[in-house]
Formats: sequence, C-alpha cells, structure tokens
Amino acid sequence: MTKLQKVLVLLGAPILLHSCAGCQNQTNQFVQDAVAHFYGNAVNVPPSSSATPVVTISIPTRGFCCPAQTVTSGQKAVTIPLRQGDSFYITAAADDPDGVKEVHLYTTGQITCAAPSLPSGIGVIQPVEGLDIAQTSQAKPGQNATTRLSVLYLIDQQQWNTCTQGTHKVIISVFASGTSFGGVTTNTPYVTFDYESDVRFGQ
Repeated sequence: MTKLQKVLVLLGAPILLHSCAGCQNQTNQFVQDAVAHFYGNAVNVPPSSSATPVVTISIPTRGFCCPAQTVTSGQKAVTIPLRQGDSFYITAAADDPDGVKEVHLYTTGQITCAAPSLPSGIGVIQPVEGLDIAQTSQAKPGQNATTRLSVLYLIDQQQWNTCTQGTHKVIISVFASGTSFGGVTTNTPYVTFDYESDVRFGQ
C-alpha cells in the first residue's frame, strides 16, 4: 500500500470519493492537504545535515472540556486525565527541513484493579503491552525523502476496562522520538493518560 493509499484509508477518503461525484478538484485538495499533514513536503536528502528534528505529540480536542494540546521536545512531562468513554488518536510527528529518517512512539502502562475486601487491597496489576510504533524512510543522500514523518496511536479508555470489581485505574505513558538523516535524535517528554473509576457503579 502506498503512502497516499494509507492516508486515504485512514481519513475515509474512499467514502468521500464515492459521495462526491463531480467535485474532483475538492477531492484532490483534500488528498494534498492530508499528505502534507502526515508527510510534510518532498525534499532531496543532502550529503550531510546537522539539523535537529522537532518532535511533537498532538492530542486532539475532546469536546468542550478539553482543548487540543501539543507537547514538544524541551517541555515538561504532561498528565492528561481521561473521561469515561474517551476514544481518540494521538499523533507523533518529527519535522526536519533536511528530511526525517524515522519517528517512533513508545508506549507503556499498567492497569490496577483494587478491592477493599482483599487483604492487600489490590487484586490485579496488569502491564499494558509496550509498543514501538515507527515510520522509517529508506532514502539515501541524493534521494527523495519527506520533511515530516508521523505515526498514530489510539487512546481508548474502554479497551483497558478489564476489572470486574472494585476500583479500576489505568496509567498509559507515551513519548516520541525523531531522528534526522544526520543522525540527530530528539525526544519529547512523557505524556501520561490516567483514568480511575468504581467498577461496581459503572462510573
């Protein structure tokens, strides 16, 4: 699957193409904007580069309560509370005018099920599978690359709702890393998403 096809599938462009007969110009602009959002612009990889990539994690707007946030390298770590039913994609992106070699989003976390009736008060602690979600360019000096690479990760409160009683607490931490063709790597701080509810009352 090509880059363009991935973006089209991700953004639902097949539906748009089907329902937008006669508006090819608008569709073409949509596709161009989508590709630019995830891949930036085409660039010829220079023989050498000392540029430092700018790496960001973007969290979308979540209703009236929670405006969009962008966390970038050099900032402090951030904790974002999740609400019941929250489900959204975050984007990790690396930008470099000389081209981006790779971007990674690393995830880790745990689910804790606590019940006061148990001697320790804690029933189960489950680790959340750690992931390395990556996008890598194979371009060499003199070949075409892009000024941005991006990856997506789904934050879905319900997929971690595995406790059967007591208090259910989830902590998911992520950070992003980007590397230039000159070998310079930059990391974002950790972004932690947490959620806690009483399973007995379905809150």
